[in-house]
Amino acid sequence: MISSHSFSSKNDLDNKKIELFTIRNKSGIQVSISNYGGIITAIEIPIGLKMVNTVLGFKSYEDYRSKDYLNNYAYLGAIIGRYANRINNSKFKINSYDCHLSKNEGKNHLHGGIEGFDKKIWTAKIISQNKLELSYLSQHMEEGYPGNLQVSVKYELTERNELKIKFNAKTDKKTIVNLTQHPYFNLNGNKSIKNHKLKIYSNRILKKKTDNSVCNCILDIKDTIFDFSTNKTIGANFNEFDDYDHCYIFDNKNKSPKLMAELSSDDSPIKVQILSTYPSMQLYAGKHLNISKPVKLDSHSGIAIEPQFYPNGPNFKKDRHAYLSPKETYREEIIYRFKIGK
Repeated sequence: MISSHSFSSKNDLDNKKIELFTIRNKSGIQVSISNYGGIITAIEIPIGLKMVNTVLGFKSYEDYRSKDYLNNYAYLGAIIGRYANRINNSKFKINSYDCHLSKNEGKNHLHGGIEGFDKKIWTAKIISQNKLELSYLSQHMEEGYPGNLQVSVKYELTERNELKIKFNAKTDKKTIVNLTQHPYFNLNGNKSIKNHKLKIYSNRILKKKTDNSVCNCILDIKDTIFDFSTNKTIGANFNEFDDYDHCYIFDNKNKSPKLMAELSSDDSPIKVQILSTYPSMQLYAGKHLNISKPVKLDSHSGIAIEPQFYPNGPNFKKDRHAYLSPKETYREEIIYRFKIGK
């Protein structure tokens, strides 16, 4: 079932209500999503008599707009777009013409720019008792992107304890699109993630430059510190892990959801599996998490696992990623599958 209530102390903003929608299934799992930024504020799992929130989040819209949080902005739980991750030098080409995007990370464009999808008020529609749809029209040249882009994101909480997120988009001009969700997981209920175990079903990453931009150079990481094929404990090499902000590459040509990663904890019976149709997945260890209000969060508080297209993909000379033409429909999916019990 789905319930909703106001997520802001104000009646509305720009004549749009800020609401929080909570989807529940028969197992007692609850997923809370705001139409502000499409933010997943909570994924609560019943363990005994307690509800354990497995993602980092705040209690109100005002918390997400507080000065402290915006000065240490972390995209907690939000929809990311138009283009997730980085665009090197904030530009790309369409038909040999340079398109210039807003710069919000030095010379680079990050996560859709200064006012990306994470800060927009989306139109919400309850489709059924377990499905919610958010939609937004990104206008031509918003943050520098060409084309009017109509986006919808559908959330479904199944009785198999899966949160399915389906992204759809249409454009009236050729553009680029790379949509994802940005939850930070912590299966201990906001204690340290050092005792979490991570398994990633890939042994390749994109090479990263010192300015955080990436290049189209795929590295084999087997038996290196980036190799999580053996379900490693994060805290075993936390100093190295604290610097993780890397893109893992997958072979996924048939466009069906593929198992990418599993996260578990020695102190929790909860495991989450991440599946997706996307060809890559960003692993971010939250190094720059530095929030004091309304909740103290630091680099030990959560881990972001974000299926998506390649960062800077439109600028790769071969295998360019995430271009969308008017005759095409953008369709991608992310699934978070929760399992309870060792």
